[in-house]
Amino acid sequence: MDAGEVLATVRSGSAPGSWTVWPLRPDRVHRSVMSWAIATIFGFALFIPFVLLVLQPNFFSSWFSIVVSGLLLLLLGAVAFGSLGIMVFDIWRLRHADEFIVVVTPQDYVKAEPGKITHVPTSEMVYVTLRGVKVPHGVAASAERERSPATGMMGQMMNPGIIRREPARAPSLSFLDLRTDTEVTVTTDDSFGDLLALAETLRTFAHGDERSQAG
Repeated sequence: MDAGEVLATVRSGSAPGSWTVWPLRPDRVHRSVMSWAIATIFGFALFIPFVLLVLQPNFFSSWFSIVVSGLLLLLLGAVAFGSLGIMVFDIWRLRHADEFIVVVTPQDYVKAEPGKITHVPTSEMVYVTLRGVKVPHGVAASAERERSPATGMMGQMMNPGIIRREPARAPSLSFLDLRTDTEVTVTTDDSFGDLLALAETLRTFAHGDERSQAG
C-alpha cells in the first residue's frame, strides 16, 4: 500500500485495528508555545539591555572585554532569537495541526506534514533510536535482551540497544532506512504523544533489525 492510500484510509476513519495512528497533539504543541514564549521574553529581557550597554561610549577598554562581550552577545542572541524561532514554528504547526500525522502499520511507516510525506516499509526500518528521554531500566534491559544475549558494557558496545538512553541530549526519535542508509527523524518532541510508546510501536514493526543482524 502506498503512502497516499495509507493516509486516505486513516482520514476516512476506517484504519484497521493493527494500525497505530499518532496525530499531532495541539495541547502539547500549545504547551510548547507557552514554554518557548517565556524563554523568548527572558532571552530578550537580557539581550536588549546588554546591547544598549555595549553601545555606550568607552564600554570596550581592552581586547579581553571585546571578546567576552561578543561571546555574551552571541549567547544571549542565540537564546532570544532561537526561542523566538521555535515559538513561531510551533504556532505554525498549530495552524496546520490537521496536516501532521504519523501512521505505523505492520508493513509501512508513514509520516505526513505540510508539503512532505515520508514513507518507509517497516521491513527496511532498523535501529529505532530514542535520545534524550530517560528510559525505565526494565524497558531498556528488555530491549537489550531481545537484540542480543550479550550483557554488560562490552555487550552494549558490540550490540547497541534498539532503545538507547541519552538523557543529556535533546529528545528525538529516529530510525535507519536500509534503502538509503540514512537516519529518518520521526519527531524531536512529544507533540505526537509519549515518545516511549511511539518508540515501542516502531520497534515492534521494525523487522529489518533481525535481518541486518543476520547479514
